[in-house]
Amino acid sequence: MDYQQLETELKAKRFKPFYLFYGENDFLMEEAVALLASAFLTENDRLEILPEDTSLGAVMEKVYTGDIFAARKIIKLKEPLFLDKGAKEEEEAALLQYIESGPGDTIIVVLAARPDKRRKLFRRITAARAAYLFAPLKGRLLLNWVVTRAASLGKRISREAAEMLAAYAGDNIGRLARELEKIALYLGEEETIEATAIETMVSPGLSADIFALVDSLGEGDRSIKILKEMLFRGEPPVKILFMISRQLQLLYRARFLLEERLPAKEVASRLSLAPFAASKVAAQSRKWTEPALAGAIKLTRDTDRAIKTGAKPPALALEMLLLGLNNLI
Repeated sequence: MDYQQLETELKAKRFKPFYLFYGENDFLMEEAVALLASAFLTENDRLEILPEDTSLGAVMEKVYTGDIFAARKIIKLKEPLFLDKGAKEEEEAALLQYIESGPGDTIIVVLAARPDKRRKLFRRITAARAAYLFAPLKGRLLLNWVVTRAASLGKRISREAAEMLAAYAGDNIGRLARELEKIALYLGEEETIEATAIETMVSPGLSADIFALVDSLGEGDRSIKILKEMLFRGEPPVKILFMISRQLQLLYRARFLLEERLPAKEVASRLSLAPFAASKVAAQSRKWTEPALAGAIKLTRDTDRAIKTGAKPPALALEMLLLGLNNLI
C-alpha cells in the first residue's frame, strides 16, 4: 500500500481504525496525516499527539475512553517505542482486534521511518492492509506531485519548469514545496510558472552543482573553482565525492543506453531521472569514451580510499581527483 492508494481511499471516505505510515518521505507522511484529519475530523473534533514512549496499552486505553470535547479524534504517534521494541501480547491482540473491528470514532496513526519489519506486530499490521509505504518520489511521480502542488497554489507549471525544479531540488519535496510557495508569491497574479521563474528564484542544490562540475571537466581550472565554491559553502568533501562518483556512474550507464538507440523516455526511466535531467546526462555522456569513464570511476574509488585511510587531506584529494579527471576527458 502506498500514498496514492491512501489518497484514493480518503477521497472515497473509506477510513480505517489504524494506519501505519512508514518510509523515508517524512514530509509526505505529515501531509497524509493532514489529509486524513481534513477528511475525517470536523472543526469540533481533535487531533491528539502522544509522545514516543507511550505504551501500546495506554494508546488503546485512550481509544476506548470517551472524549467529552470531541465526537471524533485522531491519535498520532511518531516513532513509538512499542513498534520496534514490542508490546505485551495482550496489548498487541487488543490493537489487532481494533483494526479488524472497522472504523469507529477514533483513528490511530503511527509514523515511522524505518520500522523493524522482522517484528511480528509489523507483519500483522501489514497483513491487515493498514501499512502504507512513503518512499521518495522519483521520475514521473515526482513531476506529477510538483504539478499538483503548483495547482494547489493556484498556478500551472510547464513541463520544462517542473523538470528543472526537480533537477535543482532533487526528490526533497519539503524543499520543492517551499520553492513553489516562494515562486507563487513572486509571480503574483501570473498563472503559469515557466522555466525562467525557476532560474530566477531557485538556487541550484548540490546535485546541480555536481552536474556543473562534471560538465566543466576538460575546460581548464573551471571545475576546481566550482569545487572550491562548494567547499567554501561547507559542503562535506565525502558527500561531494559520493555525488561525483554517482554522476560518473550515471554517465557510464547512459553511454550503453544511448548505444541501444532507446527512446528518450526509456533512457530517463532506466536512469530513474526526470526527462529534463536525463537529456542533460545523455548530452554529458557523449563527451566521454567508455574507457575514459571506466578510468574516471576507478579514480573516484582511489580517492575514496585515500580519504578514508588518511593518506591525503579530503580537499587536496578532491582537487587531485579533478586534475586526473580533466586529463581523461
